[in-house]
Amino acid sequence: MENGKKWFHSDNQDLHLLFEPLSLTESTELATAYISIAIICALERGVTYLLDNKFHKSSEKLINSSVGERVCYVVTRTVLYGVATTLRLLYMLVVMYFNTGLFITVVSSLTLSQLVVELIKSSGPNKTGPLKKFQNKGYSDLSIVAQTGDMDDDEEDEYDTEAQTKEYNIPKIVISGES
Repeated sequence: MENGKKWFHSDNQDLHLLFEPLSLTESTELATAYISIAIICALERGVTYLLDNKFHKSSEKLINSSVGERVCYVVTRTVLYGVATTLRLLYMLVVMYFNTGLFITVVSSLTLSQLVVELIKSSGPNKTGPLKKFQNKGYSDLSIVAQTGDMDDDEEDEYDTEAQTKEYNIPKIVISGES
């Protein structure tokens, strides 16, 4: 973008969408660009949602899984992260054209996509997350994991293999009229 303007403008002369063959001189090409940008933004929000919510295992589940499952999990998350990063960089490059229409398309597409993600998150079956089992059963949302056994003398950071862990749930203390 040697001849590009370094300020916001609405000029479409010599404007391309990411690659030189994708010229945006005609209105149909510009409409196609807006739709493509909206898809890029929606895909990025979707992939980020998948990384944060669907492809996220607790460390306990991950440790208890087989080596093949862990490798598959790590590779899947890594590929999804690469896809999300690529999509983020693509819409960053679009914004760097300083074209007002492209900028507004990126911002509105990201905002609408995030609205959809938030609606999905708020209406999901696990609204309270993994602590749903303690809801209204006299327990708070807190728990303590205790380890029994002695520390190795030579390895201070690791526990004995004979040591056992147990999770204790903290009873709920009602101070006011909460239930």
